[in-house]
Amino acid sequence: MQVPELQEIWQSQDPLRRLGQIRHRKISSGKGIIDLSMLNPDLPAPRLLLDRMMEASAKTANQRYSVSRGIRKLREGFCFKYAARFGVELNADKQVCACLGTKDAILNSLRVMASRGEAVLLPRPTYPAHLAASRLAYLRPEFYDCDSSLEAVLQNIEAAQRETGAKVIVLNFPSNPAGLDAPKEFLQDLLTLAESRNCHLLNDFVYGELVHSKGAATSLLSCRGALERCVETYSLSKAYSVPGWRIGAVLGNSEIVSKVARLKSVADYGAYLPLQLAASFGLSSGEDLVAPVREEYKLRARLVSEGLRRLGFRCETPQAGGSVWACLPDSLKAHYLSAGSQEAALMFCEELLEQRELLLSPGVLFGSGFGDWIRVALSAKQEQLRDSLDRIQSLLEAKGDRLAPPEKAHAAAV
Repeated sequence: MQVPELQEIWQSQDPLRRLGQIRHRKISSGKGIIDLSMLNPDLPAPRLLLDRMMEASAKTANQRYSVSRGIRKLREGFCFKYAARFGVELNADKQVCACLGTKDAILNSLRVMASRGEAVLLPRPTYPAHLAASRLAYLRPEFYDCDSSLEAVLQNIEAAQRETGAKVIVLNFPSNPAGLDAPKEFLQDLLTLAESRNCHLLNDFVYGELVHSKGAATSLLSCRGALERCVETYSLSKAYSVPGWRIGAVLGNSEIVSKVARLKSVADYGAYLPLQLAASFGLSSGEDLVAPVREEYKLRARLVSEGLRRLGFRCETPQAGGSVWACLPDSLKAHYLSAGSQEAALMFCEELLEQRELLLSPGVLFGSGFGDWIRVALSAKQEQLRDSLDRIQSLLEAKGDRLAPPEKAHAAAV
């Protein structure tokens, strides 16, 4: 498989173009829509962080350039967070590089971890930003299935690495869109595999604080020997509800972190200084700022997953993260198949947006094998999520006799 040039990547047809067109038309005509297609946090940013940011913004010295790897106070904040929350001791000067969010962190990490044309393993279903980063880094994306038991996932990674020879394996635990968490035993086994194959691991840890059954996820960097060949990306976007600040970091192996810092030194001067100062305060403030956010996402996840199951969708309550991943009822899949569509979820999402002003993400966004799946971002208040479930039910009921009753469809799916 050849690595495509950038113009080939971005000029390819977007399967979601029609959804974008419908959305634009609805908004332009004054129709309000509920947009659950993107996890764009709606919760208010902590007042303490906003106060710190505004206070720092009033100082002339803070309007100057920052440094590309982030000010030391911010890097120390990441170290404090990792020690207090995840039990990982890091060196602020050698093992932390602040980035403009996790997209920036992942892209620049891949750029220094592999050479043009080399294979990189990505989980499937695939978060689109991971695929885009591998292509922007001119790498050859290969995939391992990550929608079954963790034992099977480990076997899938081993088989895919043997077949492709990939030296970089991208992880996403807790995962998006499936919401899977990974225990330390699994991560340690994966690290042992990486050591035996001389591979490096990159874990997107953006949902590390949003675990629904316990306080925090297990950081890959807490595993024995991880700092020898692993890096992890962390962001304040979800847990602190500041996605627009673009504050994240790549942490771990000092050689990889150093290379990312050197690359960024010719690319940018880091985030706005007042944002870095406020973020450093937040990272060092303990659990008070994050706990209410985690609890709210837990309640939303339960509300949506239970509601979808009542409507005949097949889905598990996510273990972590900010979305619900669900498979369409068998009757709905059969309906769209009989209409000649091979992408049932895409058709469903188009109808839902056109007829009920509700926008979800069709599974095709996460890979060609997920045409029957949808992702519901938990980026709206619980009242709006209930309204969204009502709109889904309304569309299903409008199809009337063309669909089996939800209870029967659910039984068939299970």
